[in-house]
Amino acid sequence: MKRLWTLSLLAVVLVGFNVRLANALPKFKSEFQKKYVKDGSDDIKAAFKALKNKCLVCHAQKPDGKMNKSKRNAYGTVLADRIEGDANKRWKDKANRVKILAELKDAFSVAEKEKTKDKTETYGERMEKGKLPVDPEK
Repeated sequence: MKRLWTLSLLAVVLVGFNVRLANALPKFKSEFQKKYVKDGSDDIKAAFKALKNKCLVCHAQKPDGKMNKSKRNAYGTVLADRIEGDANKRWKDKANRVKILAELKDAFSVAEKEKTKDKTETYGERMEKGKLPVDPEK
């Protein structure tokens, strides 16, 4: 019985070392939600709610429908260009978090004035019409 407990404890410890922590920044999603969805039109609220993976507002989508963590869509690229360095690495240092969020707010303002990929409207105009900045790929 003692041997069984020892092996169980060892298994738990080994599994614990192999667990990978998420390297995403959910704060970006919540900041987008606060700025555009919370007080936005019913249309943008519905569009955001219908989006299964909210990270697809900025990230590209794989053919299987899942998020591609390493690639951004056109809107996400505009935002990323306004944020200095690697935000994931910088986020680990708590002193950088306030600066990153300020950069993100600035990036939102810049992105609102940028033309969409098809050059028909700006991202801000799209969101005023109750649409997400980019249409999720089908």
